[in-house]
Amino acid sequence: MNMAPTFPILLAATLALTSCVSAIPNPGRRHHQHHAHLHEEAKRTTYTPCLPSGWTSSMTTQWDSMQSQELAALKQETLSESLQNTTANNYAQAGFTCPVASAFAPSNPWQIMLDCPLAQAANNRQRENFPAFGSMDLTAADIATIYAPAIAFATAESGVPAEVLRDIIWTESKGHPLTSNGGLTQIDPNAWAAVVDGNECMKGRRRYVPRDNVLAAALFLKSKDTGGCGSGVSCWMGVYKTSYQG
Repeated sequence: MNMAPTFPILLAATLALTSCVSAIPNPGRRHHQHHAHLHEEAKRTTYTPCLPSGWTSSMTTQWDSMQSQELAALKQETLSESLQNTTANNYAQAGFTCPVASAFAPSNPWQIMLDCPLAQAANNRQRENFPAFGSMDLTAADIATIYAPAIAFATAESGVPAEVLRDIIWTESKGHPLTSNGGLTQIDPNAWAAVVDGNECMKGRRRYVPRDNVLAAALFLKSKDTGGCGSGVSCWMGVYKTSYQG
């Protein structure tokens, strides 16, 4: 049975982006805003996806099957005792102080959707595209628009050009906000821990929260830039291909 949209899709995405803009801390008052935002997000308990016109019961069945697979993969990661233990051992051996739990999705992965307006905006756009494309993937243009606030903040913190971060998200996850194995940018647990330990602005963040994931990827690339890439897109893409994908 179809759920009727509670508001137009474009308005939903716009409101979600506005919410995430205010959620991203200003470098000068980062910690106060970050913790206040976490408290605010903890109050959210509902999210009603927007469905485009022409959405059918058949589409609901297909969509639910695909999204259930994504959620199941995230949950399997989090509930895997062996993966948790391996990650904890790796952190101990490397001397990381990063909380192991921050590298995993919540035990109820749908909480990611409840907590982050960016994830909600992405999910709504995925549904909007689905009737035409039959896929959950976002387009490069969708990624540029929906994740713009997170990308802009990550660029400001790291110096990695927005174009590079947009390309990484598209290459690694096609913009899926609930993808497993490292989230939007597919950053691995050890890289995540190194970034958290090395950057005060990463304290209290989680790998599977979209805005935190993008910031971590950007800061990881920054740590691998030995040639002074500056604003050079091709240089940063080289760093990405050699140290991130390699």
